Amino acid sequence: MASADKHLILGDKMKAFVIAFLFLVCGAFGSAQDAGSKTLGEIKQWRLSTSHGEIDFKLSSALNASNGGTVLSLSPIGNSKPTTSEEAELLRRVLHEMSTLHYDPTKLQMISTWLQNSVFQDGVGNAVFRSGKWKSCVGRKYCYQAEGVANQFLASIDAFKDFDAVLHEYGLRRKAVSVDDMAVGNTAGQIVCQGLIVISLEKEK
Repeated sequence: MASADKHLILGDKMKAFVIAFLFLVCGAFGSAQDAGSKTLGEIKQWRLSTSHGEIDFKLSSALNASNGGTVLSLSPIGNSKPTTSEEAELLRRVLHEMSTLHYDPTKLQMISTWLQNSVFQDGVGNAVFRSGKWKSCVGRKYCYQAEGVANQFLASIDAFKDFDAVLHEYGLRRKAVSVDDMAVGNTAGQIVCQGLIVISLEKEK
């Protein structure tokens, strides 16, 4: 009888240990999931609305984060194509909130967005078509040869000038606007370009 009681007590202890272990594992797994919900270096993400759709703004630490530098990524949702004036108003809001997160807006180094969700996509496509550069990119993933044409077009129209007033409030200005990893496709006889638009920033002099 004593032996049976001993086995019963040991069994209860084993059950308690297993239950505690499972809680520990589940808790650790849950923490890992929470930690993995953010990309490396991400500080905060906002989902903001415009009359042309929603945009995700993601603030992250720059590669040289030791000086407090940050970068801001804009990702319009789905097929939305907000105007640059709409983006500028939301940019003002995000830069204002950076201070409450203890990040200095004057140390913002770069803003990026997607060409395919930009009001400049058609203009870039037309410029690339007229240049003929796209012909050497048929069947390739990227068309680096045409990026120079895209950059020249963006410079010629002073792309993202609507950002200037907002950036000026923090002593910043646009240094350059360029397209990275541009892809070029021919859809129904029309050249369509995609890629990442990078707006590099610098301090006002």
